[in-house]
Amino acid sequence: MGWINKIIVVWLMLLEPASAITPLELVEQIQQHQGKVSFAGRRVQLLTRQTLSLRATMQVAYQDDQNYRVVILDPGKLANVNLWLKENRANIYFPAENLLFSNDNPSGATEFTATILGQITTNPDLLYRNYDLQVYSEETSKASSLVTQAAGRDCYILNVTPKSGYLVPGHRYWIAKDNFQILREERTWGADLPPYFQSFYDEFVPTRELDLAVRVVPDVNVVELKANSRDNSFVTYRTVPEAEKVLGASLWQPTFLPAGFALHGIQLPILYGSRMTLLSYTDGVNWLYVQYRAKPNLWVTLLAGAFALKLVAKFQEISFQAPYNYYGAEKGEVIVFSYGDLYPEELQRVGESLQLPASQR
Repeated sequence: MGWINKIIVVWLMLLEPASAITPLELVEQIQQHQGKVSFAGRRVQLLTRQTLSLRATMQVAYQDDQNYRVVILDPGKLANVNLWLKENRANIYFPAENLLFSNDNPSGATEFTATILGQITTNPDLLYRNYDLQVYSEETSKASSLVTQAAGRDCYILNVTPKSGYLVPGHRYWIAKDNFQILREERTWGADLPPYFQSFYDEFVPTRELDLAVRVVPDVNVVELKANSRDNSFVTYRTVPEAEKVLGASLWQPTFLPAGFALHGIQLPILYGSRMTLLSYTDGVNWLYVQYRAKPNLWVTLLAGAFALKLVAKFQEISFQAPYNYYGAEKGEVIVFSYGDLYPEELQRVGESLQLPASQR
């Protein structure tokens, strides 16, 4: 009867449900599948700012992480604004202003991806160091009244909780079980608080039949961002020495960073001959950005004169729709902005800690 018992044991093993996926396994699968699934979809953002409820909708055609197109459908102030990546080169087109910013440098669109398209992490080590991760079981989901589907697909639900408390937002993600795409995200300032930001696909169709072409008028005004241009450029650097080599001087950096944050990258855009500096930091999930430039804001003045003040208003509207807090101040001859997934008080501490040379104070 020994062989019969063995058959019974094997059969029982086959009948047992597969073991639940662990948070680390789930994050690894997301990382492996990120940028590997082509799809067409519609992404919705719901953002609460104090007493305001904001909604944005975007049509997405996604080939891979270096080639995709996003068209803003609403709010109406931004309707038909196009942003796309082609071979990792970012472009943005404002049809109402007949203006196209065309980047010749393969800089990607990290901020855009983290804000809109759904992304868990660019740095798993920081993620595991700063956050507790939990994959919800069906029982936990039911007890929390959470729907385990998004865009009509069965999903894992991953809860990401800051270990040091809600000095930064906690996140919850819905990840498709069949292709490990992030279909929904929620952000909250407390375990018992409702989400202040929701971003999700209400339409999501994996397909290779994509229309990535952007149709611009023949006489469009083009601002070409070239790597070696002194007038208009946009280049990303990974390290401080790389950026300082280009600057020919020391990079100004904040001396205070919130716990857990580390430098992610440096951008040195030049617009109409006026250089800006943008430092990006991450703690594995959340983001912090520090931007500074000399005043007066010559590029905005020229841009407004050439392409109408409503374009400046569009940039402000795009910022307002993003799920970030902001702090800005003048420090001598320099204007400093700090923004991201932090309380305004923390952003102020970061901005005020930016060390400027005596000649600029």
